[in-house]
Amino acid sequence: MKFVRRDSQQVGNKQNYAISAEGEFMVRQTSLMAYREEQDNGNLGRMEQLVYEGLKLYGPCTDKELTELLGFKEANKVRPRRNKLVEKGIVVGCGKRQCKVSSKLATLWMIK
Repeated sequence: MKFVRRDSQQVGNKQNYAISAEGEFMVRQTSLMAYREEQDNGNLGRMEQLVYEGLKLYGPCTDKELTELLGFKEANKVRPRRNKLVEKGIVVGCGKRQCKVSSKLATLWMIK
């Protein structure tokens, strides 16, 4: 599966993800381990998995951008599931920028 290419974000002095030579978005191994552990324990619902996979596929984005990318009409389909992933330590905020959907300043979310 090919991923949509995004520029990497710097948080502090750490790069939180990489782009492979083939232009694929790559997630840190520890993030995959945390996700798989939660999934194996039955702690991730179908919508949480969908939100995780969306962030994995599209890279850092705002709630409204992810909502649009996943084909939903309202951010309330995505935001509560993203909040659960934040609580579980799988997703983190990685900065703020103008949202491409709302044109307002919004938090970017990414897989830890």
